[in-house]
Amino acid sequence: MRRSPRSGHRVRERHPRHAGAWNFLAEAFESAGEDATAAEGYTAGVTHALGVGSLVTADAVEDAQGSFDVETLFIGRHRVRRLLGEPHDDWDDVADGLHRRRASPLHGRLRPLDELHDPIRMKRLAEGGPDALQAEMEAMADELSDLDDVPTGQASLQRTCVLYWPQEEFPRLLERWPNVADSYGDDHAAHLRQVERVLRELSDQGAVRLAVGRATVTGLETHAKGGGASLDTSQARSAYAAELARTGRTTDWPPPRNGPCWCGSERKYKKCCGNPALA
Repeated sequence: MRRSPRSGHRVRERHPRHAGAWNFLAEAFESAGEDATAAEGYTAGVTHALGVGSLVTADAVEDAQGSFDVETLFIGRHRVRRLLGEPHDDWDDVADGLHRRRASPLHGRLRPLDELHDPIRMKRLAEGGPDALQAEMEAMADELSDLDDVPTGQASLQRTCVLYWPQEEFPRLLERWPNVADSYGDDHAAHLRQVERVLRELSDQGAVRLAVGRATVTGLETHAKGGGASLDTSQARSAYAAELARTGRTTDWPPPRNGPCWCGSERKYKKCCGNPALA
């Protein structure tokens, strides 16, 4: 029989503000099988870390001090509440949003938290010991091996790449092929906004695995092996974007709000192209 982490009650009485302390406390109760107490710990941790009365959103979590630990509180809270059969609430919605921002899709499908935290699956893993864990790993290995059998041209498994022409390349592009101004315009700031807008529209339409490809005139020419007469077509640029995606020469979109912006400005994404006011 597992012992209850009694010392955890003394930790709670001290009301620590550090999210990591609350994670340690709640996980101790969870490992002891005290899921209801663990849920209380995760909830109290969120309240202490973000502050009573604070607006609780995925953006607020990413902006918080020790954001990773705060995010872990939300994920842990979702997990134990799922085990307890509690109804989905607003904070569980925040956990779902954080998971969608971090997780990577497999076969073009993102496994939701409700599936990952399914009580039957978790009970099977907990009670099945090493054999159950091995079976889970083998099932995932089968899924991953399936990816190798799919043609590389299948869109659902490739990144959808949107070309971005950096500040130093944009005038070279217009000078080399003036006709591309019909697609990109002749203002680099407007081009930046266009790239972000296209990515958001694709995301709203349900596209996954979005990415930005930093384009260069030399790269486009090299890809087309010197066929300069046709390089001012959208088909040529789309093929170049697909090649960047296929060879991994892209930046995933969207970046974390506090991470560097995809445009290379070295500013935080939320204060650069990710700022809705600039869209």
